[in-house]
Amino acid sequence: MAKILLTGASGFIGTHLYPALQQAGHEVVALAGRQAVNLCDATAVAALPPCEVIVHLAGAGNPTDFDRDPATSWEVNVAGTLHLLNYARACQAQHFILASTYVYGAPEHLPVSEEHPVRPPHAYPRSKYLCEQMLAQFVKDAGLRGTSLRIFNVYGPGQSAHMLIPTLLRQVFQAQMQLQNPVPRRDFVHVHDVVQAFVAACARSGEAYATYNIGSGSSLSVAELVDLLLRLAGTQPTVTYSQQVRSGEVNEVVADIAKAARELGWHPSVALEQGLQELLCAS
Repeated sequence: MAKILLTGASGFIGTHLYPALQQAGHEVVALAGRQAVNLCDATAVAALPPCEVIVHLAGAGNPTDFDRDPATSWEVNVAGTLHLLNYARACQAQHFILASTYVYGAPEHLPVSEEHPVRPPHAYPRSKYLCEQMLAQFVKDAGLRGTSLRIFNVYGPGQSAHMLIPTLLRQVFQAQMQLQNPVPRRDFVHVHDVVQAFVAACARSGEAYATYNIGSGSSLSVAELVDLLLRLAGTQPTVTYSQQVRSGEVNEVVADIAKAARELGWHPSVALEQGLQELLCAS
């Protein structure tokens, strides 16, 4: 078992991952927001207690952050990761695990494997890919192990209210649902399964640096997702779509998760219908 530095411990994924790491027998040093340690402050990061494994979740977590405040978002994601990598080298950490995202852009084929060309369609995934590249270089230069988990469309309890599934849950019991684009297909993966991927990554062996897609391996359009939710909820609101298309929109996303299954022994276990039913029961 390892002593793990967990950044973003108070965030959506972090609040689920923290107890899971403890349950797996790890000692966890949890950083929860800038009130704990400002990752953009190199001196503060360097003063953190030595740990064997760094699990880095913290940062600007979605395109909206970059649209609203690009300067701060770039700094938090890139400079924050760089300072943590320098900390990892200084304390001779064994393993750095990075929470990344879908970085591929419009897919040339489906499902999308880790070998697919990387063409980030927005500043947010581009910042994450830069962090992946920094980690890969530090693996070569500093001799630590590095793992990047490319998380597809995670959902589950505690997710930010502006994300798609929480938005649908707020409207499903109303007379009308007002949504944007019914067309995009997304690969939804439950936060429980994402947490298990991080736990599995902590025990990873094999090549020094590796990337893994973390998704369900299937996709659903927004319209199909709405239909599923309405069936589960037993409601019949009027659903209208503005047909608004976001800049850089990718119309279909499906993860090839064979590598994670093969090398991490990881498989998603929460079916989308089950996950949505649990959220409906809790709402």
